[in-house]
Amino acid sequence: MKIMRVLGLAMTGQMFDEDKPQWLKSYDVEAHGGRGDAVLTGDRDQALRFEGFPEAMTAWRTVSKKKPKRADGKPNRPLTGFHVEIEDA
Repeated sequence: MKIMRVLGLAMTGQMFDEDKPQWLKSYDVEAHGGRGDAVLTGDRDQALRFEGFPEAMTAWRTVSKKKPKRADGKPNRPLTGFHVEIEDA
């Protein structure tokens, strides 16, 4: 099993405090009109679990069906707004 540690924000380059790690707890790619919604947790045991690395990366790259394209015409993949690291659960 794998979990997704969220390291920071991709757009600004802001990284989260290493002393207070955050993991993906839940995610809805279609929330907020296709802009997505991610809930993070500081409790590693509450992290969303994936079968393996490919499944975690598939989730990270999921394109919204409600809003498949960004304003610049590129695929809308809301979770890619975060820098992440895939770890063993």
